[in-house]
Amino acid sequence: MPAARTGSRICLLVAFVGPLLAPVSLRAEPRLLGWPFFYWYQLLWVPLAAGLLICAGLLRRRARGGRAPDTPTTRRPTARTG
Repeated sequence: MPAARTGSRICLLVAFVGPLLAPVSLRAEPRLLGWPFFYWYQLLWVPLAAGLLICAGLLRRRARGGRAPDTPTTRRPTARTG
C-alpha cells in the first residue's frame, strides 16, 4: 500500500518539522493563560508529535498487511520425525 507508506512519512515529517519552526514562533503574542506563544506552541507539539508517531506506526503496520515487523512472509518446511 503506497498510500499508507506515504501517509506515515508525512506524519513523521510533520512531527519533525513542526517544532523546528521556532524562528516563526519567537514572539510573545498571542498569550494562552498568560504563557507567551513560543512556550505553549512548543508544549503543544509534545502530544501532537506523540499522536503523529502513533498514526505513522499504524499506517506502517497497514502497509505491511498487519504483520509484526519480524514475522517472515513464508514459512520454512519443518522435518517431521516419526
